[in-house]
Amino acid sequence: MQRPHPPILVGGDGPSAEDRVIALDAQWMPVPEAPGLLGRWRRSCERAGRQVPLTIGAAPADAAVLAGFRDAGVHRCVVWLDHDADGPDPEEALDRLVRVRDRL
Repeated sequence: MQRPHPPILVGGDGPSAEDRVIALDAQWMPVPEAPGLLGRWRRSCERAGRQVPLTIGAAPADAAVLAGFRDAGVHRCVVWLDHDADGPDPEEALDRLVRVRDRL
């Protein structure tokens, strides 16, 4: 058993998700399209009296967007591997993500 416990990430982008993040001393993982996301996150940090780690779920594989999240203080972004049975092979998809990362 890890002590302290592994981080708890609360998903969702509604106001009750933010309340749960604060009540559980957790991290927040909304989708990037959540309205007013960064402002809401900053207000949650103020309410919590701490820096709430923010993980962006399903972030676009776009260097400019990811750089904006980085510059705003986002803790991490989850980027889906763009791969399916009819699309590029996994190695090509990983290579594309590496090129995006290298532009950051």
